[in-house]
Amino acid sequence: MSTVIKTSLTLLSLLLSYSVAAEPLYFKAIKGDKELMILGSIHMGNEQMYPLPNAITTFLQNSDAVITEIKLSDETPSLNIDAKSTNEVLNDEQKKQLEEINRQLGFGPKAFLATPAWQTALTLQISQFSKMGFSQQLGIDTYITEQATNLNKTILGLESIEFQLGLFTNDPEVSQLLLTDTIENWQENVKVSECLVQSWQAGNKQQLAELALQSAIGEELGDQFIYQRNRDWADKLNTSSFIADGRYLVVVGALHLVGEENLVELLSEKGFTVSQLSTESNINCF
Repeated sequence: MSTVIKTSLTLLSLLLSYSVAAEPLYFKAIKGDKELMILGSIHMGNEQMYPLPNAITTFLQNSDAVITEIKLSDETPSLNIDAKSTNEVLNDEQKKQLEEINRQLGFGPKAFLATPAWQTALTLQISQFSKMGFSQQLGIDTYITEQATNLNKTILGLESIEFQLGLFTNDPEVSQLLLTDTIENWQENVKVSECLVQSWQAGNKQQLAELALQSAIGEELGDQFIYQRNRDWADKLNTSSFIADGRYLVVVGALHLVGEENLVELLSEKGFTVSQLSTESNINCF
């Protein structure tokens, strides 16, 4: 049931009832005259995930800038990738499974066979969540970006779009694993996403950390997708050349805020005074 896609940037949600007592995970980190509010996000969402807690929206209004994983307004770069196609990486049984998934999503049975494997995987995942009533437009990152734009706030990206795409495209083995795991664990991924959203809504660090552990796919890829990025982000947030003193709302995937070498832990090691502001609710969705 392990897959890159569960621990990463894009794709996560399933509709569940929202508890008004629960809050998504967010922290405050202060070092000198630099103050960060760090919000754990989900990248696809629906209207039941809103409104966000007043503390977050108030901080946004009084912030100097917003910092997200990538600056969503940037154009996607042109990619010249020598990637294997879906047809090349799937065996006959997996192609039959893809045909059934295409049928469920309303695509032609032979759709995506000529598409790069990594692109097929992301398209299938996004299409699955869209069919469930979720959209990227209502993802936390997109919502915060739109609010910040309306308030004429500066928006900074911790990474480039090209870098994030490279996580999926630079290594052919990652591209193949992403697709085969998506297909072979199609129904299981729904359950994981369902649990993720419940855990996000409850702001439950332990449950989110367990999800991150369950989705680990080896030390090397875990370091590439999670730990090294956390370390890079902590370095940037601690560097005056990236952000000067001031107040900043930082929005990153919720799984980057829990577990081993998480972002808030790394900031604490760099001298930030970190406190959790959100109220957790108990949940067990495994």
